[in-house]
Amino acid sequence: MASFGLGDDADADADAALYTLAYFTSAWVQPVDALVLPRIREVLDGVNALDKEQQLIGLLEVRREEGRGIDTDAKAQRLEPSTFRSLCKHFHVTDLPACVLLDAQGQALTQGSLKALEVTSFYCCDLRMKMLEALTVCGGQNELRQLHEDDSATSSNASWRILGELLREREAPEAAWQALLQQHPLATTAEESEIASSLKVDDPALVNMREDALQLFESGQLLPAASSFVKVLLRCPACTKSSFNLAVILQTIGETYFAVSCMLRVVALDDSDSVAHTVLRSVYYLEDPDLVSSGYHSIIAKNCDSHVRAVHSLATLEGATTTRTAAPAYVAEVFDELAESFEEKLVAHLEYRVPWQLVEALQKLSPPGLTPKGSISEPEWAVADVGCAADIVPFLESCSDESLDLIISADVWIYVGALEQVFELSTRKLRASTGWMAFSIELLPPKDDANETSVGFRLAPSGRFQHSHEYIMALVRRLGFSVAVQEDISVRKESGVPIPGRIYILQRIAQHE
Repeated sequence: MASFGLGDDADADADAALYTLAYFTSAWVQPVDALVLPRIREVLDGVNALDKEQQLIGLLEVRREEGRGIDTDAKAQRLEPSTFRSLCKHFHVTDLPACVLLDAQGQALTQGSLKALEVTSFYCCDLRMKMLEALTVCGGQNELRQLHEDDSATSSNASWRILGELLREREAPEAAWQALLQQHPLATTAEESEIASSLKVDDPALVNMREDALQLFESGQLLPAASSFVKVLLRCPACTKSSFNLAVILQTIGETYFAVSCMLRVVALDDSDSVAHTVLRSVYYLEDPDLVSSGYHSIIAKNCDSHVRAVHSLATLEGATTTRTAAPAYVAEVFDELAESFEEKLVAHLEYRVPWQLVEALQKLSPPGLTPKGSISEPEWAVADVGCAADIVPFLESCSDESLDLIISADVWIYVGALEQVFELSTRKLRASTGWMAFSIELLPPKDDANETSVGFRLAPSGRFQHSHEYIMALVRRLGFSVAVQEDISVRKESGVPIPGRIYILQRIAQHE
């Protein structure tokens, strides 16, 4: 592992100390720095209080160089963005600010080595105490002994605990920052280091702060806007709008690596935010797949029962051809979410017409028994309108064999990858010779077919399943159907671009073996 060298302009106390606490930061988190850095210095004072002869841990600020016009601390080690980002990746720093404890060779200390360092520090202190006691008996330097009769050991215990929290995680160590913020008032408190009261998301004061930040963003003042959104998050960490906007700004300035953690915070707080999930899957994953996947794993580990979209997104990223169907809870949530806005979102905005296209194709085919358009007579067919993919298998299993005339599923297979079981059940439940199966698929792009081996489907980055024509035709031939209609369609528009699909109308063949 490469070592981390200290620059000539690095803080002097870091050079003199046995170990270095590297504090990674940048201009957009300056409001956090103002609160945290004075308290970190107090923590290190507590850690170093046990040994007056040798400073144990020094502080080094490692700052992303923001360029001309941005005020930087002369004592900090300043790095241009790509070098700073590479160093953060090297030490697994994914969110700013973050702390990494380094030895003299620039290697990061683990939690285990930190504990050993703490124990050694207290052991050396205890040994020195015994030496001082011996000196006192001999009439030696009594003032040195008095130095250790205060509560420095107690304060050091707390300092070690907080330091351990700071180093425990590199992803938004909120518990550590909260522990730091509790260390107030400071010995010398500047106005910017005072802690402001928390606010709720809908508090008018917070709304005004967020609107001011948004105005800066829209006027092109990206770093001031990012810093302003950080101020909002300091007052209300649960403000998902601010985390989302901060992620967008960081991506805009070329720092997608740091944007990932902001967007992950959005979905951790609000799993229903489909836009944030889409950005993570379709944009950020392409630049840093490991960071996005590990973030989803962490969220799911803490919220496996409630975050169904996160589970589905991770399956999209890691199980494109091994995930066989979407989780029922995810499908139900999507259907519930669209229930009240179907006409507006899908029909008007996305130009979704699949159900009507299927009906039109059936009417053109005019199979015997189909009720003509505009007829007021009772329908002659027993129709299974499959409206939710989560229910189709148990529903078909409950039907009697050869009891159905039509099984219709409009835009349902986007939630189901493997269709073998559905086709097998449909073969049994449809009437021989007179049974029909009408459905739509989102087409697997031809250029991707070779990469999907023989599976015939994949869970696309959009979170929807795509199927190949060859896969459908293999099921048709194997399970006793003939193709009456197949027609290329646009299933919907996405970012203004039509999504290719196909509708099929299949007829059940009699006496299939």
